[in-house]
Amino acid sequence: MPVITGKKVYLKLGGTNISTYCDSVNKSNNQDEQDGTTFQPDVANPKKNILYGFEDKRLTVGGKWSQEAEDALGDLMGLTDIEWVYGPQGHATGQVRYHGQGNTGKYTGAISTVNGVTTFTFEIAITSETTDTFNGGSPS
Repeated sequence: MPVITGKKVYLKLGGTNISTYCDSVNKSNNQDEQDGTTFQPDVANPKKNILYGFEDKRLTVGGKWSQEAEDALGDLMGLTDIEWVYGPQGHATGQVRYHGQGNTGKYTGAISTVNGVTTFTFEIAITSETTDTFNGGSPS
């Protein structure tokens, strides 16, 4: 199985390619977990009954902060049902494409440390998602 590097990651938000401002994308899927266990008085080895509920899918994005990045991303924050496209291998024909709608927020710009590079982070809460491949046309 080939190793995939992140050098060619493609990320588009609201029709704007923001890949050049970013250096990390973390696609996560969590589900609410409820304990549905009931009393089991006559069972030698009682078992838990875990019930799964609502999904919480997100893209957590990070990058190196600059005024240019702040200006580009600022107008894209706090929006609902904005289109997003994520290509973990890039956007060449045949490569995996995740895309859909989402809500943007949790922007934390200009995170500075005494011994590091100034960075930013934000999240896209995924409201709809489709997985397919790029087809060679416009990478949208």
